[in-house]
Amino acid sequence: MTKFQLDKPDNLVELFENSVKRFPDMQFLGTKNNQGEYEWVTYREVGHRVDNLRAGLTGLGIARGDAVGIISNNSTDWAVGHYATVGLGAFYVPMYEAELVQVWEYIIKDSGVKVIFVSKPDIYEKIKDFPSRIPTLEKIFLIPGQGEGTMSELEKIGEKNPVKSIYPDPEEVAVLVYTSGTTGDPKGVLLMHMNWTSNHHARAKAYSEFDHNERSLSLLPWAHCFGLGELHTFTALGASTGFMESTNTVISDMAKIRPTMLIAVPRIFNKVYDTIITKINDAGGFKKTLFDAGVEAAKQKRLLAEQGKSSFMVNLKFKIIDKIVFQKIRDLFGGRLHASMTGSAAMNPDISRFFHDIGIPLYDAYGLTETTPGITMNCPSKFRIGSVGPLMDKIRVVIDKSVSEPEADDGEIVCYGPNVMKGYHNKPEATKEVMTPDGGVRTGDRGRFDEDGFMWITGRIKEQYK
Repeated sequence: MTKFQLDKPDNLVELFENSVKRFPDMQFLGTKNNQGEYEWVTYREVGHRVDNLRAGLTGLGIARGDAVGIISNNSTDWAVGHYATVGLGAFYVPMYEAELVQVWEYIIKDSGVKVIFVSKPDIYEKIKDFPSRIPTLEKIFLIPGQGEGTMSELEKIGEKNPVKSIYPDPEEVAVLVYTSGTTGDPKGVLLMHMNWTSNHHARAKAYSEFDHNERSLSLLPWAHCFGLGELHTFTALGASTGFMESTNTVISDMAKIRPTMLIAVPRIFNKVYDTIITKINDAGGFKKTLFDAGVEAAKQKRLLAEQGKSSFMVNLKFKIIDKIVFQKIRDLFGGRLHASMTGSAAMNPDISRFFHDIGIPLYDAYGLTETTPGITMNCPSKFRIGSVGPLMDKIRVVIDKSVSEPEADDGEIVCYGPNVMKGYHNKPEATKEVMTPDGGVRTGDRGRFDEDGFMWITGRIKEQYK
């Protein structure tokens, strides 16, 4: 029995299967075809594939507590592999396509992967000899194609011998995410089912107005916590996610997908902002005058609203310029974007205010891989630009001032909650270094809360204090 009061579902298998039952014919995942158009698969179609692959993996002897690996960018196949694996009580070990061969080898060996899926023939060529060097690795499957040694073949075998899914215990490991340290070997973060589901429930509570009509453009890799959390939440909502073709096609992909919500890193918005400002400055003349007037009107509108006031003239000016100028910027994002969550780095508050003012609100969040990932989060009903938001549901933070200079009003952020990892795989000493005796995780980040409960990140803990 877990010491946390958990919301249901408390495992990823039930979370996924609930949506397959509730939204069978809703579009789920979209992939760009050779003609440059998006093709969508439904929850029912993905559910069918998950059932087949789960049975195929059972035929290979994959069972509770085993590790299944994948080297692939985000794709429908990635999601099928994930939900099939956890449906056996096994855990998923995702790896990046753009990775060094020795890092793949280290991760596969360290995690004890038995079966691995790879997205491309050239990756297969690089790792085909691994089974001779890694005792646990039994099979490598190619994701594309048909016939022997492919994911498709494994699904066909599984279809003939169906196997019922199991709902793992909340404290069983679901995903082993490796973080690349600047020095030494990557650390495998053991993330349990309840880590993922509790973080999803907290997001869903903060964004309570979101439902199955949401659509996202998948920008962040699922091999990273921030991106994978997006998959789980959009899946649980019965919403849809399209995959960007590449970083070079993001703008055209957005026009096709028309997302309502984006999960992104600040760099995406910084890039768009720089492009807009450069174009306006290059155009000069009337265009620049109009743009500057619009920015000023939007700023005045916001400042008045903060004081509970409004001005007819300011509103009129903003409305006119909004239609001529800012609508074009919103159209760059597909024209339907009503919120975006940013994390993994600090967002420039001025750029954040700009996007808020023109009708694309950005909500900063904060967390780590070790906290699956969210600790705090701004949201439509409660946000403060420059902060990383209030605490997410069921999470507690202690600001440890013992590691700060005397008189400092900040300290190390220590997080407690059902989102905290089980520990580092095969690294008891490293686990002991970051986990407190009472189950918290030391983040290494400095922060403070303001009087309204918003957290502000103030820096990193200096090495000499650790």
